[in-house]
Amino acid sequence: MSDNELCYLPATEAITRFKARTLSPVELMAAVIDRAEAVNPTINAFTYTFFDRALDQAKAAEARYAKTDGRTRALEGIPMVNQGRDRDQGRAHDLGCQWRSKKGPPWRCKKGP
Repeated sequence: MSDNELCYLPATEAITRFKARTLSPVELMAAVIDRAEAVNPTINAFTYTFFDRALDQAKAAEARYAKTDGRTRALEGIPMVNQGRDRDQGRAHDLGCQWRSKKGPPWRCKKGP
């Protein structure tokens, strides 16, 4: 399966492959990151990326799947995107709004667009 095909793999199939150890959460995350880096200059979907943190979390998920007891969280190892609606450990989010990005972090903004 190509890296591009991995990006469109259903979560249920990815989890099945993680459990069977035919796919690694790190391999899936790397494919998603490669795809995001390839298309983001054109579509400008991401204001901020935390790829290093995502890879660290994928490595932790891989370690949990490697344990023999097989106990994992429901979506363990599945790549997710935070749309910036919540504060994320002090990182700025503009909620996809250029007005807010010019004003600073949204929780400091008193006035709406």
